[in-house]
Amino acid sequence: MFWSDIVDNIRMSLPEDSVRVIDEIEKNLKHKHLDRSFKLSLMLLKNNPLNPYINFLVALIANMTGRNILAQKLLSGVLKNIRFVLGNKFLLLKYIPWFGPEFYERFISLLRGLEPNNILWSILHADILISRLDFTSAYNIYCGYLEKFARKFLDKTTYNMLSIALVNMLIAGLIVKEKLTFPNQYEKIISCIDPELFQLAIEYAKCKPYLPTQKKIITYIGSLFFEPELWKLSISDGWLSIVEGALLYYFSTQLGTRWNLLEIGSFKGKSTVFLARGLKDIRAKTKVYAVDPHEGIPYIYPYNTLNAFKANLRRFRVHNYVRIFRMNSKEFFENFANEISNFGLVFFDGDHQYYWVKFEFENAYDDMKTGSILVFHDAHLEGPYSVIKKALLDSLIGGLVMANVAIAGFKQFEQSALDYAFLLRARQIWMQTASFSDEIFNIK
Repeated sequence: MFWSDIVDNIRMSLPEDSVRVIDEIEKNLKHKHLDRSFKLSLMLLKNNPLNPYINFLVALIANMTGRNILAQKLLSGVLKNIRFVLGNKFLLLKYIPWFGPEFYERFISLLRGLEPNNILWSILHADILISRLDFTSAYNIYCGYLEKFARKFLDKTTYNMLSIALVNMLIAGLIVKEKLTFPNQYEKIISCIDPELFQLAIEYAKCKPYLPTQKKIITYIGSLFFEPELWKLSISDGWLSIVEGALLYYFSTQLGTRWNLLEIGSFKGKSTVFLARGLKDIRAKTKVYAVDPHEGIPYIYPYNTLNAFKANLRRFRVHNYVRIFRMNSKEFFENFANEISNFGLVFFDGDHQYYWVKFEFENAYDDMKTGSILVFHDAHLEGPYSVIKKALLDSLIGGLVMANVAIAGFKQFEQSALDYAFLLRARQIWMQTASFSDEIFNIK
């Protein structure tokens, strides 16, 4: 079970009369009843406020159920306990990526300072840099360490790290050096991720490593990562990272003067706020059409989210730039099909099962203008990934940009090696996390 090592550590650290509660938590986690587990873990924390394992478990469940503000507060406290961090670094390494790239970067930076000679932390730091589109810094790190991997015995951990490094080096090399730059003996490793994508990346790299549009977007969004105003927008519950928010904000400012924007899946409005703020900053007369039944997520957050959604829109003063459609995507496309041609961007972040992503893509795509933008969140999951890959192979989209686990593409656009390299990265992330995603969220 995904949570078993944390639960086992808690069980060993608790007095006997508290073990019953952790047994109940484990039972609910096993059956994916995350909300019930969250309530029980709060009870456990109240009685054991100084136990770092319990603080970390509550933070993790809070994050998984979209309660990010509480999760961040608890995790900050855990990371201040240096003795606990050093004693449990590999336990934490397994789970902290689920808190998003910002906290993951903080954790890795802490370990790089505590263990400066461990190349693992440098490789993972470079992976974070790729997530937030700092390709030059990442490329320099990989070049310095790739030869060291060649001299190491490739056990499972080293192989996985090398696989991550090679995919990221492929991406960074295309942008920084405009070519594929890694030793031939590693081609088999990277090809195993997806031979078809790798071969296409090689073919395109000969003539078109990347498109000027891709580099322009990557450079601009990379600079937005440090924009204080965007960091303020991220202080709300939800699963969107800063760099993903910057991606949405950028496209909103570019398209909002002429086109409305469609968002499928809003939760409490974190992504909606980024899109609407872009419209506000350019004083647009267009709107974000936010589609969500606001019924929560079964077992994870089974509550009405409409009031929290509206409160966040008012809090960030963007409510006048949003039209709320309290319905699922099927109802929206049935009743508002005539609106589709007015959208310059669609953000797919609803149900991530393949059926629904495919349904939404097909219903949005045909009526959108050439050059419109389609953005998929959690693009590493099987549903979004499969839809993106087929669309790319069918030449329906091109000019892909990947920020953390969001992928954006243009309708009927040129293609480059970077398109296929980004999809390789999405697949590689899936290979590392698929079993966890299925166990936690029941999606593959």
